[in-house]
Amino acid sequence: MRRSQRGFTLVEVLVAATLLAALMTVVAVAVGGLARADRQTRVHIDQDRNVQQFVMQLRRDVHVANGWTISPTQDAVLENPDDAATTIPSSALPTLALAFSDGSEARYLPTLDGMQRVVRRDDAVQHRETFTWGNAAEASWSSDTTGQRPQVILTLRSAVESDRASETLVVRTTLLHAQANPAE
Repeated sequence: MRRSQRGFTLVEVLVAATLLAALMTVVAVAVGGLARADRQTRVHIDQDRNVQQFVMQLRRDVHVANGWTISPTQDAVLENPDDAATTIPSSALPTLALAFSDGSEARYLPTLDGMQRVVRRDDAVQHRETFTWGNAAEASWSSDTTGQRPQVILTLRSAVESDRASETLVVRTTLLHAQANPAE
């Protein structure tokens, strides 16, 4: 007498469950890797966008400035005492100060993760904004007065990260209204 098979044996069910679990593990690892890559890409895009916004603001400020100075930061810490996580001793940090015809001044101060722009008039802060783009290992200001018009030069060297090579950004901006050499 023959019995017809109507179901699966326990061994067949266990083999199918094991194969399904292995397949789901591979899919979960792949989806996790894609999500991590997407987050990193978004962070890098945001950082690049912030650098572009910073460079545009710097160029606008430099183009309308009447004069400039490059010096170490004069304050004991960077100018945001409310945020203790980003305040660092600033004795060696270079600062760019731009003077405008209306009597105001814009200072560019390096931070741990970017640059802070502070606009003052009569020693009162009129505006403050922070541009963040990740760990900037080194920011240095210099000027070139050999041409017809002086230029302000910013060199940013990013920290070496495991997933990105070290990068250097050099921004040369011409002062259109400055006549005299700065006191550096």
